[in-house]
Order: sequence, then structure tokens, then C-alpha cells
Amino acid sequence: DSRQRLVVLAGDGGFAYSMAELETAVRHGLPTVYVVLNNASYAWIRHTEQWKRMDPTSDLGEIDFAGVARA
Repeated sequence: DSRQRLVVLAGDGGFAYSMAELETAVRHGLPTVYVVLNNASYAWIRHTEQWKRMDPTSDLGEIDFAGVARA
């Protein structure tokens, strides 16, 4: 196969934001590999909340990454 493979490195929050792009890649048959770093939060938002001494609102619930991959 002469096509290049797309490799995406994302946090779990960023991955949650970009699931529509994953669907587009699959629909067009683009060979794509996602590497997801899971810290159960929107890390940049959490960083900002901590800096401003705010109560955290950026924690994520459990994402079934294997289920997303199967879908």
C-alpha cells in the first residue's frame, strides 16, 4: 500500500472533541492510528482552573475507547 498513514497523538479530552474527524477518516478509508493519552480530564482547562484557584469542572467520565474504535 503506497498510501501514507495518519498518526494522531491526542489527550482523551482532545480525542473526545475530534471523534467526528475520526468518523470522516474512516468513511474515506484513510489509514489512521490514534494514540490517546488518558488523564481523565480536559488538561488545559484543568490547568487554567488550578491557576485561577477555581473548583475543577474539567474532569471527564469514563470513555470506552475500545468501543469507539469498534464503532
